[in-house]
Amino acid sequence: MSETYDPNADPTKMLIDYNKLVQNIPSEWRETHGKNINIGIIDSGMTRNHPDFLNYVTSVNSFDFTQSPNSINDIANHGTGMAGIIGARSTNLMGIRGVASECNIFFLKAADDSGDFSTQSLKDVIAWLTKNNIHIVNCSFSISYPKYQKLFTDWNTLRSIVVAAAGENETLTGSNYFYPAMNNNFISVGTIDHLLSSPFNPQLNYIMPLPSIISCSNNPNNWYNPLSGSSPATAFMTGIIALYLSFTNSMLVSKKTITTVLDAIAIPYDQNIEFGHLSIIKPKELLS
Repeated sequence: MSETYDPNADPTKMLIDYNKLVQNIPSEWRETHGKNINIGIIDSGMTRNHPDFLNYVTSVNSFDFTQSPNSINDIANHGTGMAGIIGARSTNLMGIRGVASECNIFFLKAADDSGDFSTQSLKDVIAWLTKNNIHIVNCSFSISYPKYQKLFTDWNTLRSIVVAAAGENETLTGSNYFYPAMNNNFISVGTIDHLLSSPFNPQLNYIMPLPSIISCSNNPNNWYNPLSGSSPATAFMTGIIALYLSFTNSMLVSKKTITTVLDAIAIPYDQNIEFGHLSIIKPKELLS
């Protein structure tokens, strides 16, 4: 049984357990906590000393592809929040516990300290992924530059499930779409905070109508901050898929298998959507 998310919850005073807060997933998935699933988070790095990842971020699971003088450290303050949603490991009565808090996270810093990606860093991270046993790759970012089209097509050689951010609200309609979510072999996730009057881009797979979400921050004076948009929605979906893979002990599966499973539990998109719930929504034409 899932619980209701309180956007006013304070992780400095209580535990926010996203495993219990995600809606419409089987309880037996939750019980696995994503154990034995390897997740690569391609982002801006990770905050080594965050209390919800105490003694977890090491040279064994963190890699910097940007040649930053700050190494894996998340100066741009984005990757830390995604990691928190997916797999924060708080064992206390306060803080964040991620959707899949027993998964194995690999922190892959491909965005520099300003939060920008380069062609070289993305090529290097894909080279690393092809040599390592990663079950899910989380891409909580969107890039609109056409020059990246071939690069993300080359990612089709990956055996991993790739989950990518598709954008928010009106960017999900018409021809407005971004890489890597535009790759048909990836699972694309968007988010909305109001009903849309235009049809969704047919390449969009799922929506999560997220409220403002609290997750981990790089700031030692305030370890938590609110997040919104398709980046955290993508992180939630990655965590949910990890639960499913752990439950079925199916480490390498196709996108078709995953979407078939998720379609069976997703809520159809219509005018009765409840905003502010951590639910999986399947895009369909708006009801008139």
